[in-house]
Amino acid sequence: MKITTTGSGIFLLEGKQTAVVLIPSCEHTKVPVPRQNHLRLITSVQLPIDQSRLSQEVLGLPGEYEVFGVSVHGVQLSRIKTDRVVSIKTAFVFVVDDVTCCVLPEGLALVDPDELDQVPEVQLLFVSVDSFDKNIFEQFSKALEPKVLIPFSPSNDTSKIEAFCKTRGISTPLYLQEYTVTGADMQGVEDKVVLIES
Repeated sequence: MKITTTGSGIFLLEGKQTAVVLIPSCEHTKVPVPRQNHLRLITSVQLPIDQSRLSQEVLGLPGEYEVFGVSVHGVQLSRIKTDRVVSIKTAFVFVVDDVTCCVLPEGLALVDPDELDQVPEVQLLFVSVDSFDKNIFEQFSKALEPKVLIPFSPSNDTSKIEAFCKTRGISTPLYLQEYTVTGADMQGVEDKVVLIES
């Protein structure tokens, strides 16, 4: 699988038989997704991607989804109620080729460890760093034990990405134009940070 980005947290994951455009919803993206904590994706067996196949279904709540042949598992991580508004934070897990990917929602809060047990084993974790909290992220990182972390900033704020890297012990971030990975590449890998730029 080859991963590239166009910025603002939008990623293209090109597998052997399918391609996925990952669009974590955020006010900074140019894609009309209603609010944060939603995911929109498009899949296609032909490249370049046909934008007309953009899924009209916005994934936001926990559950099992099938989007153009890609199975997506939405796991509820927290439920926050304020002034008659309920915000449900959902992690989305899906597989491209043989790599299990997960997208964490914005605005994470500490959750019951039992809720994290519902998240399948994750190899590649996409992390938005715009509202990053080190203590909260550590809880998720220890529970999910991802092999590779891909931080991104929906607002394209590189200082936030660099701050995240420092919490992982990386003082001089190295950006890639693309990242190619297979399930076999994940053997023996732990807590690797990969930065992808457009």
